[in-house]
Amino acid sequence: MNFNLPESTTFNRRVPKQKFYENCAVSAALKRSFVDEITAIWWRNKLAATTLNLAKGAVVTEIEVFEIELANGHLNEEVLRQMDRMIPYHLLFVLTFENRAQAWIGYKEASGTGTNAFKVSRYYHTDWMPREALRFSLAGLTLDEVYENLVRNIHAVSQPVQTGRDGLRVIREAGTVWREDLPISENIARDAARARLEKQIAALELKDDVLVRANGNPTYFAADIAYHYNKFAVRGFDRVINVWGADHHGHVARMKGALDAVGLDGDKLDIVLMQLVRLMKDGKPVKMSKRTGKAITLTDLLEEVPVDAARFIFNLREPGSTLDFDLDLAVEQSSQN
Repeated sequence: MNFNLPESTTFNRRVPKQKFYENCAVSAALKRSFVDEITAIWWRNKLAATTLNLAKGAVVTEIEVFEIELANGHLNEEVLRQMDRMIPYHLLFVLTFENRAQAWIGYKEASGTGTNAFKVSRYYHTDWMPREALRFSLAGLTLDEVYENLVRNIHAVSQPVQTGRDGLRVIREAGTVWREDLPISENIARDAARARLEKQIAALELKDDVLVRANGNPTYFAADIAYHYNKFAVRGFDRVINVWGADHHGHVARMKGALDAVGLDGDKLDIVLMQLVRLMKDGKPVKMSKRTGKAITLTDLLEEVPVDAARFIFNLREPGSTLDFDLDLAVEQSSQN
């Protein structure tokens, strides 16, 4: 079956699976995947300037379509990565099992090592469907355009939008939609950044955050999201810098993740974590209290300390480091200051 591909591209040649692991530096586990998980590998189609009425791309010269017949409906993704490493062309995979099919593709780009090697950062795939339902559309005037459209189309169906009972799930899923105005490589980089944030959130063992309370009132976190959305999307800021106390470090990942989830770029939010400053006078800490309202503001401090001296002392430490601000030393005129 040609998956709606032109007859002129048909190749239909069986490829011995051992070609991908014999005489190659592969792990025993990967070799076992080739042996146990694959029944047969077929080189079904060759999409090239010689088989299509299309121009060769600046990057993509051929797209090879491989069908991998599975033994049990499961395949180690590293198998695809190994095939991508060994074949110096761009690949489109069709996995088949019991008359069902699934398309897989990874965005293959030069590795940057100065050789002809390629790398694939991650793979995208469709859901399983009846074999006859899997059909590809070759859109574009060059092989570069055809390949990019294949990647975008398979990525799009690999990111289903779901709406939860609270209506919030759709916002999170919509954040994974690729932007048409960005190249694929940048969209993939955004995916990778989002994945890193999700790992950070998991590592912090953060739970789902409540945005609207049972009484209908928004939480502080909802207000924070709305505030930053207004800054980026409404008022058009390119970059936003927040200064937070160090005790809020656990909220950095979720704030950036929330911006990604509503379709913004969390990397454009810079959060500077500040440690406390302890004021010292006569060699002793100046006592302050939240309960009694006793505090010294920066304005109060600058009434006693010259601006240049204060700026110099604050810049002696990174924002995330604690600082003992010696009031006596700041106003002293000697070799020590």
